[in-house]
Amino acid sequence: MNELLAACAVLPAAAANLIAHLRLSQPARKASHLKSDDAGASRCSSDADCSYNGHCSQSQQACECLPQWRGPHCASLSLLASPISSGLQDADRPFSWDANRSFWGGSVLRADDGRYHMWAAEIVAGCGIWTWMPNSQVVHAVSDSLTQPFQRREVVFPPFAHEPTVARAPTGEYVMWFTGAASGDTAWRAYAPFGSEDICHCDTNASTLKCPWHSVAKNHGFPTFMSFASDPDGPWSTPVLIPINGLGDTNLAATIRPDGSVRAMSRGCLYTASDWRLNTTYQHFCHNISGVVGEDPFVWLSNHTSTDGSQLEVFHMLRHCNTSNAQGQPFGTHGQPFGTHQWSLDGGFAWHAFLGEHAYPISANFSDAAPLSFSMRERPHLVFDDRSRPLALTNGAAPICTGSAACRHAYNRVPPNRPGVPCTWHNGSDCREYSYTLLQMIEQGNNEM
Repeated sequence: MNELLAACAVLPAAAANLIAHLRLSQPARKASHLKSDDAGASRCSSDADCSYNGHCSQSQQACECLPQWRGPHCASLSLLASPISSGLQDADRPFSWDANRSFWGGSVLRADDGRYHMWAAEIVAGCGIWTWMPNSQVVHAVSDSLTQPFQRREVVFPPFAHEPTVARAPTGEYVMWFTGAASGDTAWRAYAPFGSEDICHCDTNASTLKCPWHSVAKNHGFPTFMSFASDPDGPWSTPVLIPINGLGDTNLAATIRPDGSVRAMSRGCLYTASDWRLNTTYQHFCHNISGVVGEDPFVWLSNHTSTDGSQLEVFHMLRHCNTSNAQGQPFGTHGQPFGTHQWSLDGGFAWHAFLGEHAYPISANFSDAAPLSFSMRERPHLVFDDRSRPLALTNGAAPICTGSAACRHAYNRVPPNRPGVPCTWHNGSDCREYSYTLLQMIEQGNNEM
């Protein structure tokens, strides 16, 4: 177990640190079921060495991964080449750097109607991801198939609302946690709707000097709210404030257990609740947490059967892995735009990850288009089947612009002599970095393990 290492460090939440790190990667290979004799496989002594995403073969002393996972320690998702139109994009100009609409992240559940429902952040007023604060709102989108584009439906919560995560309660409700602004039990209403002076209007003036970034962050923070609905189309209940640590921007990701209790992770804290519906039962634990890395958590629970027949409840987590070390980077860095898988056996206090095995890369292969590399690939969410097996991965993704005329609207000004480098954030910068919700399918194999 001496190979268990933290893969990256926690990045502060300050908006001024949201500056892109341009880093190219080899396209992800088409996934396959990792066999125990795969080249480079590490010796294992227990299922912990396989990240509880597979079993340690005692005869071969190597991990045999579930089909959805690969790598020496089963810590990398078996991502497949998927249609480039999958996910959520500007319907008028799908997958175009001239898009008028950007999206970020995507929490997906298959509802009782058999369709896939997504809740994502939409950046309004012709802006890109750099103006997520204060231009983000939560929208609902639907698709009949994960390999078909999601169609945007309605706004669920207007600006400012960001980072939606939705889980199903054992009693059937759709439960959403999201980040809002201001303070108090009705704070989500404070900026609904935004006045014209409070929203960035990137179609006319994209200067961040016109955006209330710092006033929102300093004066109000980013509290976390919870709302629920009996139907994915709503109506949604009046959001209630969730007690959090500090000023917020928690990136809170939660899962609901069969007894209705909650287990969740934020940037660096564990959250629990005895009843998902009662905000007075939520607690957070921050000072006795170890091994947490990165930001943008996504969490789920699994029941793992070891080779000896014993049962373990494993708390899993995907995170956008970002380190704040910007030394040697000419434009600073938002870190490494890839993902890390972590796991915990004590309910979320002590976390473990394997160095060098990325849960997802900074690029994507497509079944009908050339591969893409991203300046940002963050906010991971898994889509599960009815047996809690991961079917697909979604991310908020910002493709790297080549500096051609096709993407100058998105980046507005590509730095001279540096093609492919997007405009980086600073006071007064004019940035419209296009982003969308990327979706990649995951290998299923025969699912016999």
